[in-house]
Amino acid sequence: MIGKTLSHFKITGKLGEGGMGEVYRAEDTKLGREVAIKVLPEAFTQNPERLGRFEREAKVLAALNHPHIAGIYEVGEETIPISADGGEAEGRVEERTVHFLVMELVEGDTLAERIAQNPLRLEESLPLALQIAQALEVAHDQGIIHRDLKPANIKVTPDERVKVLDFGLAKALEGSPDDANPILTQSPTLTAQMTGVGVLLGTAAYMSPEQARGEEVDRRADIWAFGVVLMEMLTGRSVYSGRTVSDTLAGVLAREPEWDHLPVKTPAVIRRLLERCLAKDVADRLQAIGEARIALAGYLADPEAAEEEVQSAIVESLPAWKRALPWVSLGLAVVAGVVAALGWLRTPSLAETDIMRLRVEVPGEGPILAPIGSSVVLSPDGRRLAYVLGNRGARNLYVRSLDRLEGTLVSGSEHAYNPFFSPDGEWLAFVTPKELKKVSVSGGTPLTLAEVDFSRGGSWGPDGTIIYAPSQESGLVRIPASGGEPEELTTLDEEKGEVTHRWPEILPGGRAVLFVSHTENARFQDGVIEALDLETGQRKVLVRGGTYPRYARSGHLVYVREGTLYALPFDPAALEVRGSPAPLVEEIETNELAYGSAHYSLSTAGKLVYLTDLASSSYSAVWVDREGAASPLLSNPGNYWQPRLSPQGERLALATFTGGSRDIWVHDLEREIGTRLTFSEADDGAPVWSPDGTEIVFSSDRGDSYDLFRLAADGSGEPERITESETDQFVTDWSSDGRFVIYGEETPESDFDIWVRPMDGSGEAEIFLGTPFIEGGAAFSPDGRWVAYHSNESGSNQIYVRPFPAGRGEWQISSDGGFHPVWTNQGLEIVFRTGSGLAAASIEVVGSSIRAGKPEILFEGQFVDLFPARDFHAAPDGKTFVFFQGEQTERDGNHLILVTHWFEALRQTFAGPGR
Repeated sequence: MIGKTLSHFKITGKLGEGGMGEVYRAEDTKLGREVAIKVLPEAFTQNPERLGRFEREAKVLAALNHPHIAGIYEVGEETIPISADGGEAEGRVEERTVHFLVMELVEGDTLAERIAQNPLRLEESLPLALQIAQALEVAHDQGIIHRDLKPANIKVTPDERVKVLDFGLAKALEGSPDDANPILTQSPTLTAQMTGVGVLLGTAAYMSPEQARGEEVDRRADIWAFGVVLMEMLTGRSVYSGRTVSDTLAGVLAREPEWDHLPVKTPAVIRRLLERCLAKDVADRLQAIGEARIALAGYLADPEAAEEEVQSAIVESLPAWKRALPWVSLGLAVVAGVVAALGWLRTPSLAETDIMRLRVEVPGEGPILAPIGSSVVLSPDGRRLAYVLGNRGARNLYVRSLDRLEGTLVSGSEHAYNPFFSPDGEWLAFVTPKELKKVSVSGGTPLTLAEVDFSRGGSWGPDGTIIYAPSQESGLVRIPASGGEPEELTTLDEEKGEVTHRWPEILPGGRAVLFVSHTENARFQDGVIEALDLETGQRKVLVRGGTYPRYARSGHLVYVREGTLYALPFDPAALEVRGSPAPLVEEIETNELAYGSAHYSLSTAGKLVYLTDLASSSYSAVWVDREGAASPLLSNPGNYWQPRLSPQGERLALATFTGGSRDIWVHDLEREIGTRLTFSEADDGAPVWSPDGTEIVFSSDRGDSYDLFRLAADGSGEPERITESETDQFVTDWSSDGRFVIYGEETPESDFDIWVRPMDGSGEAEIFLGTPFIEGGAAFSPDGRWVAYHSNESGSNQIYVRPFPAGRGEWQISSDGGFHPVWTNQGLEIVFRTGSGLAAASIEVVGSSIRAGKPEILFEGQFVDLFPARDFHAAPDGKTFVFFQGEQTERDGNHLILVTHWFEALRQTFAGPGR
């Protein structure tokens, strides 16, 4: 520790310390400016040769002059008295010569601090990355390598300007090859927690493979570190990290980055730039950071043109099939257009092999969307389309011939999902929560084939049998298409921790079936795609890390991962895949997080149909008053869900997508600081505050299903499981006396019922409301006497109130629809979401009954609609509300995408060498 002055610099505070010294804020009394002073570690300055090298290098570094490089003003030394305890002495005990650097003082957060708050949006990350690349390019052109580039060495000023710190200091401070401690040449950076010179640092996570091996390095080591930094900005997580430095270095040397952690909408140009920066062989790596600067600047100037113009410059060494892929995607999109009639598909002027991508209107009541499986299915010959219209509360199945403009309602298909055709296309099978059924496409009454418990997929084989998953926690079974006793085909492997087999697809000839297996605590998109030989009973793993497989008659296995459709060559006779998977279609609507399914289908004739992704990945959280006027709430947008204000209204809990999974965050609204509470790869959501604001209960799929967990609201401790169920549970409220939580639970009898669980250990969970209808969004009144909720018992979602814990009576509050009620104004009002806005109704308690006022629409439109998830919350006084705003990339609910001759696109994609 130094004293109050150093030469002509007045020390005003300590900024930090690390392996390369202590850093202080100081005032230059001669020039009247604030500076940063870095005092070098004493161990370095005791070696005259190293000190001389440092002074020579520092002069070179001082010549660096660039807006994005923190400048070095001077090198100095000062002899100061040191007391026995290491502090500055009043009476001389001994003297110490302090060597220091005077540097530009840069205000703002480090990039490490920014990343710790949230993954940066693409539009934030790329301008920052461009500035970093510009700084590196200037230094490299002068022969200076950073050697220790990492987020902690990059400052971002309040006006979003980058300043790279400590340029070249790692080289300046390192030892010579014949020093007594040669490990320093392998890692010139030192840990702040260890005092020994030459101890390998935790920033090994940013070392290039050649640095990790102790080899000589050049500017390509900085390019590697640049790639790591850019990927961490986009994903919000470490690319390489381990429990020890050795573990981290082993990962750098042997493990590929987890590319699937990148946001699905990452542009192809940026993905390929990252691949080149993070090539382990320096010969395959990007050779000059200027190439990265060109790629980033080009994309930011014109994203669409950059995808075409920059790719050839940064992916020259990639396999041919990857180089061809953007052109194939362009071919798919060239003829995109809006059509009003599917009869256009037979336009005679088009060649039989022309690839057409069409946006098709599907008229009907409600959007195309079912919660489980695919909502759009083609018949094998591609002449018919089956689709589900509606929502969780009221949905039906329709069949449409592609030469007609409208579909036909399938009688008796209420609550249908996961339709699939017979091989000849004359029959359509589907499931309801409790039954597997079939119906003739020409009409008639559906016939029940078997009982199910929320089936997870089915497929109709050429031998007149159906293979299906009878429940969400079962193996596969087979049944005659005419009905009969189910035959067990697969059993869950308990030793492997398997919890489900689902989404079967019978292969041509009926000899084998594709399916997905999942293990406990694994995300659905991380499923294992397997093939079951129906003759031998043998299982064979085809793909690890994907879900919802389908076979394309072009000879390819198609599957989904995180909203992107992938394919790879597949031999159905040998049950073998070849080569590497290629991404083909992005932004497909999926149910991956909850069920591992996706909304797409293939015909044997080569058509593809799919739904596009419903929502964007970034929203702004805003305050909204009762007139609908919005004002900023959180400074940084994010992929936010399920907002929940604390009881005092000073903190906001959110479910936030972080690197492919949802986690719970709490934002201090006064200090504008966000704290991440959960860190698993599970899907964590639906946070609810305890009445004193010290705890949060949330729902998570860390086990076999979504269960309830509790966690300290300050992030201390680990989540504690409080329920363990075979069905999904989603918490909605915590009573004001702290005694109960209330939640919705998926049941075989209906989609959701309402349950209550004591939080003081006084008893077991009990059902509060169980009906054949769907209930949800339950909320306790402030006095604990009533529960408001939404239900579709009238045919559409409406708001109701019942007494708690029990009692007679049910009062309907809304008249024109509503969901997710919230009590305000000490229970004298209920506010609730409508289809497009927010409504409120006054509440008066008269004895043991409720008298509700006429609902009043407060405002409509302009805010993100995430139903069935909660997308708003109210301050306790009901004067302000939390909503989300953003450029929600909405899929028009009554349109789908149809691609003809899609197999030709597949063949073109895999036409390169080795395919």
